[in-house]
Amino acid sequence: MWQRLTRYTRREKFLAVLAGTLVVAVAVLIGFVVFRGPTRPPATGAPVATPRRSADASRSPAASPPQALKTEYLVRGRWPGGFNAELVITNLGSEPIEGWTVRLRLPPDVKVGSAWSADVSQAPGVVTLRSQPWNTYLGPGAAIHLGFEATGNPAAPTSCTVNDSPC
Repeated sequence: MWQRLTRYTRREKFLAVLAGTLVVAVAVLIGFVVFRGPTRPPATGAPVATPRRSADASRSPAASPPQALKTEYLVRGRWPGGFNAELVITNLGSEPIEGWTVRLRLPPDVKVGSAWSADVSQAPGVVTLRSQPWNTYLGPGAAIHLGFEATGNPAAPTSCTVNDSPC
């Protein structure tokens, strides 16, 4: 009849556990590579988001735009006494941007309760949205969606700046 199966040796058990551990470690590393967020460029010593300035007076100001960030503001939902708004910041330039700050001048009755994908602060009539550590880097052609929920009149901002440039 059937012979009894041979038991595993200590060495075989050790190798099986080691192989299983290696498979799990490789799977985790592949997951980090595939599912990680945007990465930062290597440090070059100069701030990435700083506009390039030239002492050469022969260059036109249009040759080196300060930053090519476009911001769109949309009211996505309204209800009696409140609304939520979404902003989309897009890097239209060929250089990455490291950090962003959006300032919106809104009606004085608007009070922001919470925000997503941004740190928010508010002074009378002005809402400031800043990048968070995980979304501060904005590569060329990349966009970030952020927004907030507020009470008050959902009117469009009377002014908007992103990194101190008009939106």
